[in-house]
Amino acid sequence: AQIVLNTHAEATFLIPDVTKVLSVPDLLQLYMQPAVVALAEKIETDLLNLYSQFTANAPVGTIGTALTEAVIDSAETALFQAKVPASSPKYLVCDGNSYSALRQIPRFSEFRTAGEAGLRALVDGTVGKIKDFYVFRSQFVAKTGSSPVATHNLAFARDAIGLVVRRLPQPLPGTGAIAEYAELGNFGMRVMMSYQPNTLAQQFTVDVLYGAAVLRNSHGVQVNS
Repeated sequence: AQIVLNTHAEATFLIPDVTKVLSVPDLLQLYMQPAVVALAEKIETDLLNLYSQFTANAPVGTIGTALTEAVIDSAETALFQAKVPASSPKYLVCDGNSYSALRQIPRFSEFRTAGEAGLRALVDGTVGKIKDFYVFRSQFVAKTGSSPVATHNLAFARDAIGLVVRRLPQPLPGTGAIAEYAELGNFGMRVMMSYQPNTLAQQFTVDVLYGAAVLRNSHGVQVNS
């Protein structure tokens, strides 16, 4: 499969008194964190919008209907029949309403039937793992149509989706801008600082160049609700 790095996302903000901010780490985090979160949300949205490219397996679930244990079981069965290795971790990413429906299934939310996992669902509100899926909720699950709205939750194995990030270059010397990189493993962002004469403030830009694509079509399935 080919992944094209065709998305450049950036978040820019100004700091009038940069000396004060750099001397107090908590203030720097106050400015930087919203920018990084905005880029992470953009990447998460693009990943979840890949749902329509998973066509090898028939979608499970009914539009406008809450998720049930049977639907989750069907999704896991579809991945098994697609020869997803049993040792490969599998994930289910769903919206808030679907997540709420799952943690209200009595068999998974009561200590007498689910043990410690049921207690966590009841007290902490976390689903954890159902039918071999690690379950996560996201505010950026794709939704289409109206009356009813189609929610495109996604069940997939680890190698179903690829995300590639490329390190952006340093700014040209002598232009007055400097850059550093915030990286973890193979993923990272560039943080660039320059002077903005129109506002008499330091301008910070956090940006990233990335691409996302479906790598193994058969290793994902749409879970509609």
